[in-house]
Amino acid sequence: MSSNLARAQVTATARYATRPTTTSATTDARGSASVQVTFDRTQAPRGFTVVVDVSVGAGTATCQTSFTTQ
Repeated sequence: MSSNLARAQVTATARYATRPTTTSATTDARGSASVQVTFDRTQAPRGFTVVVDVSVGAGTATCQTSFTTQ
């Protein structure tokens, strides 16, 4: 992901049916970071919508995406 916040904490939380899974990283000097969210089929039954919340800089910037399991 990309932001205008250099060296900021990034947190991605995938909200599965069983429990949320959180992964974090730090943006580089340009505000870019990669956060890998690993999908665990055992935590989301077929047809379940997994919501992924991303926060940068302790909530200074946020976004959300989702996907539905097949």
